[in-house]
Amino acid sequence: MTQPSIPLALAISALVTMGAPAMAETKAPVARQAAEKVNPARVTPNAAAGQLKPRADLLTVKPLKVQPFTFVVNFPIVPADMTGWSARTVGATKGGGTLVQGEGRALLIARGADDYLYVTPIDPAGQGQVASSAWAALSDKSASEPACVDYRSTWQGKTHNNIVCAFLGTAGNARYRFLGDDGTKVGSSFEMDMGGKNAGAAPTLLRKPKINDGGFGSSHEYEFGVWDGQSGLFTRTVGWFIAPGAGNAIGLTDWKKLQTPFTSAPGCADSICVTHDGARARIVELKGDGSEPVEKATSPNLAGGLTGKPAVVALPNNTYAVVVRGLGGAVYQIFYNSKTNAFSTAWKSEGGFIAKGATPSCIAVNVQPVCIIQGNDGRLYSKGLASSGGL
Repeated sequence: MTQPSIPLALAISALVTMGAPAMAETKAPVARQAAEKVNPARVTPNAAAGQLKPRADLLTVKPLKVQPFTFVVNFPIVPADMTGWSARTVGATKGGGTLVQGEGRALLIARGADDYLYVTPIDPAGQGQVASSAWAALSDKSASEPACVDYRSTWQGKTHNNIVCAFLGTAGNARYRFLGDDGTKVGSSFEMDMGGKNAGAAPTLLRKPKINDGGFGSSHEYEFGVWDGQSGLFTRTVGWFIAPGAGNAIGLTDWKKLQTPFTSAPGCADSICVTHDGARARIVELKGDGSEPVEKATSPNLAGGLTGKPAVVALPNNTYAVVVRGLGGAVYQIFYNSKTNAFSTAWKSEGGFIAKGATPSCIAVNVQPVCIIQGNDGRLYSKGLASSGGL
């Protein structure tokens, strides 16, 4: 991989600083009245507040604001058994953290006690707590834990390490921020308010970003999904284009409700998404062409049931690790093969305890899923899980 001189986020910031016009949103109107009538009692997402905002800043280095140790669930009222899991924060965060791969390092992004989002480098498979002073703050307040995804792009002969983080704003609206990492610093270039309110979960990136990096400029397109807290998933495609002296949002659609039911918030990797019915995980694939998702497989029942938003991570050889919270709080894992469209293993307990309402987050370290969870004392914990080969 070619080491970039600066993150793409910083390159964009420089272009904005040189006088690029404010990024204007364009969108293809999509009628949503029919979708809203499906559940008139619930306010559905809308795009009225959609606005792309250019940024030109590095992140502010300041200590992560944490809460004192506290049990964030009613039961159990004593510390859970976290054998095999390593505490990574010195205090309680708000909700789970999210792991992404930067340039030659992993990054952890979490919501602090002051509701701001923070980022820090981390060895996800290591041990020991990250010092509060090692974190840098984004200029965003969030009403949810963040859901972040990393991806690579090439522009003007350089490989860039990109991160897109989605979260709920303080008004319950869906938002995302674009970041870049060059291995020494994280750059922040812009954010977008995608509108909506009263969502059932934070937005999720549903498939790989579509990237068109030419010699003149670069365009990136994202498809986000927001669960309504019942059985509906609303999707919206947003994107941006940047070139010397110009910057515009492109390829935008309005929020659209899928006909395919989603009985939980989905976790996604590439175009493979996982939802569940409280007993079994369900694999659906998104084509990215506006069509309905295609159901691929259903897992065996998890004894005792499962709850919350699943995590899914892509591994070599068409394998995906699915990580969930059991109804009792413990972490469970199962593997899916996208070539055979079948689950290749049974459910396996990885121990630990995920706080109620928190989402696990995982990345691949070679063939091993490495995950971070929020324990019932509010701190974040990490562990390397068993690989698909059982190691």
